[in-house]
Amino acid sequence: MEKSVLIRDPIHGYITLNEIEFALVNTRAFQRLRHIRQLGLTDQVFPGATHTRFSHSLGVMHLAQRMLERLFIQPPASGLSTEEKERLVRLMRLAALLHDLGHPPFSHALEDLFEPGTGHEAMARSIVLNTELSGIIAEGGKRWGIGPEEVTDLMAGSPGPGLEFLSTVLSSELDIDKMDYLLRDSLFCGVRYGSFDLERLLYTAVLIRTDRGPRLGVHESGIHALEAFVLARYYMFAQVYFNVTSKVLELHLRRFFESLGLRWDRRVEGFLEQDDVWVYTLLKTHGDHADAQAVLFRRHYPLLYETEEALGREQESRFAGLVEAIRAEHPDWPFFVSLASKDPHRFAQSGILVADDAGGAAEVERVSSFIAHLKRINQFRIYGPGELGGEVKALLDRQWKRG
Repeated sequence: MEKSVLIRDPIHGYITLNEIEFALVNTRAFQRLRHIRQLGLTDQVFPGATHTRFSHSLGVMHLAQRMLERLFIQPPASGLSTEEKERLVRLMRLAALLHDLGHPPFSHALEDLFEPGTGHEAMARSIVLNTELSGIIAEGGKRWGIGPEEVTDLMAGSPGPGLEFLSTVLSSELDIDKMDYLLRDSLFCGVRYGSFDLERLLYTAVLIRTDRGPRLGVHESGIHALEAFVLARYYMFAQVYFNVTSKVLELHLRRFFESLGLRWDRRVEGFLEQDDVWVYTLLKTHGDHADAQAVLFRRHYPLLYETEEALGREQESRFAGLVEAIRAEHPDWPFFVSLASKDPHRFAQSGILVADDAGGAAEVERVSSFIAHLKRINQFRIYGPGELGGEVKALLDRQWKRG
């Protein structure tokens, strides 16, 4: 009988690990995630936000099984044998568990410090294939015909013909990654913006037959649960992920790295040495650096100017032009420009459908006028030394508001 380990989680209660999963969790690569905060520098604004990619990855793995067990009792999955369903659940759990292995320190805050042509997804796959994880999966997955390449293929969104819905479960507008991080981030930040009805959303998730194989969707009875899910993500971006203070701290941290000519190590061994502790040690080593002090002691630039939250494309282009004109006219002014942009959803691109009892299916935006009318978050902020505030504001008020 296969041994299992129980872990107590504040979101999902008990999470079970099987033998191969427990072995993977105890590797150096996975334990590193204990030192990668889920929300980067957000704990400097929301002090409770010290949770990590470690707990999030466990939560996504747990939801992988819950989602597939719901989908596999539905008619489009009737052609799968009991053993094949078990194999796919195990495969999905592994991909979900390991999907965030490639995150750099402070998660998304410094994603652009990867070498060109790579990113955290590519690094995660490289870690799986080029460390002890590969051998653990190869040995432990023999019984189920699961190898490390199959796991990384699913992580990359290429699970094989007829199984595309598996990658949608892991990454889409209705994925288990978002389901976990919204609830987890909301809890640890001490806010309620990320709350939604997880149980209803899972219960109304469906597989829809199409000419290209089963597709992930939601039953029409779950449309309000889906709307709440979309709105939770929208509010978390507007209120937490794009917080005015955490964004300027990220800009200081990025300038600190750029001033030292640092990037994330492209070698797996070197990358695994780089975590939040490594960065904080670096900041303290260069404690006289202004940007290090900004991060360590919150001596950051104040906000000098911000636009409305939902600029249109033409407004965005016009404001960017005004900023460049100011830079050209005042090249000695040290200021940051932040553009916080996020689509409220991408249902049209992800292929998520809404199913009805008659066997039909429709696009989400045709069923929900609420979702269809959500606007893109698109907001400029300018930060800089306080003494520049009056001049910057006067210049932009004169040019921007006149238009």
